[in-house]
Amino acid sequence: MPKQFIIDLKDGDVVRSQFIVHKKQLRDFKNKPGKFLTLLVADKTGQMEAKV
Repeated sequence: MPKQFIIDLKDGDVVRSQFIVHKKQLRDFKNKPGKFLTLLVADKTGQMEAKV
């Protein structure tokens, strides 16, 4: 599979490329117990927030 760039990604795309993580934060769910991870990821075309 060719390298995916952030500028080309759309909602629902399956991502199989690697990106640099500029920021990470473990956050609490608002309506249920537990936590989720938010990441600010980047490549040469831009940056975006990712949630796991």
